[in-house]
Amino acid sequence: MAITIAGARVAELGIRWDSSSGILKTTGKYDLMGSNGKVLAKQAFGGGYGDDVNFALSPETLKRIQDAVTSITTDINTSMGLDQGET
Repeated sequence: MAITIAGARVAELGIRWDSSSGILKTTGKYDLMGSNGKVLAKQAFGGGYGDDVNFALSPETLKRIQDAVTSITTDINTSMGLDQGET
């Protein structure tokens, strides 16, 4: 039976604030999963590594990432007793 690519699985995700552009940058690594359930290949994305593939993330995904970062920032501020207006 032939082994085919069944899909991708995000293995590592990094989000960082790029002060020069003023936007969040998303980088990471993903695995191509085979129909046999095993990793067939690994690849980086987003410009964080030398041999990356650059994918354009959808506006919906970018919004969800921003929302997650905002929520985490709020949680950090709350746990430290800081004013919610500070970021």
